[in-house]
Amino acid sequence: MILTPDYHFYSRVAFRNEAEIERIVLDNFKKIFGDYALLLPKTKISTLSGAGTIPDGIVVDFEDEEWSIIEVELAAHGTWQHIAPQISKQLTATITDSAQAKIVDLCVAMIGSDGALQDSLEELGIHTINIHGKLNAILAKKPIVALPIDDIPADLDQWAQTLTYTVKLWKVEKYIDPEGKILYTMPDDAIPNLVSGVRPTGLPISGASSGSLLSSVLAAGLLAEGDRLWFKYGPKGQPKTPFEGIVRKDGIEVDGQVYSPSIAAIRCINKVNSSRTTANGWTTWKTPNGKLIVELLKSVP
Repeated sequence: MILTPDYHFYSRVAFRNEAEIERIVLDNFKKIFGDYALLLPKTKISTLSGAGTIPDGIVVDFEDEEWSIIEVELAAHGTWQHIAPQISKQLTATITDSAQAKIVDLCVAMIGSDGALQDSLEELGIHTINIHGKLNAILAKKPIVALPIDDIPADLDQWAQTLTYTVKLWKVEKYIDPEGKILYTMPDDAIPNLVSGVRPTGLPISGASSGSLLSSVLAAGLLAEGDRLWFKYGPKGQPKTPFEGIVRKDGIEVDGQVYSPSIAAIRCINKVNSSRTTANGWTTWKTPNGKLIVELLKSVP
């Protein structure tokens, strides 16, 4: 149950079907993958023997320089009956030259027709002339399996751990109030509920929230409550504005309010760029000596 400050309650209910949870995830994919990510929806790829498969989406994250196949699922479909076989076929198809070439061509076409996306990539120092080479470099890496799902069966996590690919599982939930109003929830800071193995960034996570992760950094003595953090940001072609936050035990304080690292970062960014909707606070906030807080997290025993 979710209880609001005015004592309005929402009860958890099941999704009507897979299409509903798929729509919520894909319509809000930047909440998970960030503003520097590109989504190719439902692209057919094939194995060497010609077996076709269509992931729910393919995401290229230019900031973290990684890519993912998205398969949105309902746990009721079953790990062995549906989820594992489908993902196995998709992973097999992604390594073919034809699939990789198709993904690159579709991405190049999408970027070429989207001026806002081009501007975002320019912020990362990726110029249009270099897009093709950057895509090839990213797709040369193993894809991540991004699996938003309404529940996480134990055997799904166990199966994921047997793969040589990183699998990230996000639990997405639906709530409804007595009047029929609906809320959807995803993990704070878009941190997966479970990750098989270790993320490419080196960040091990298992069912952790952003608050508990920050607490682990404080407990290790790598940060202290009251420490100052900072970063600079400015839209393309404009001077960068400095921002400051204060470390608290359960988040970062900005303008007198404590938020998760990512929400604190986007609150600052929105002061100079209202079009940005996401930010990875862990790779944005820095200590006074310039170290990213994600580097501190990696140092936690």
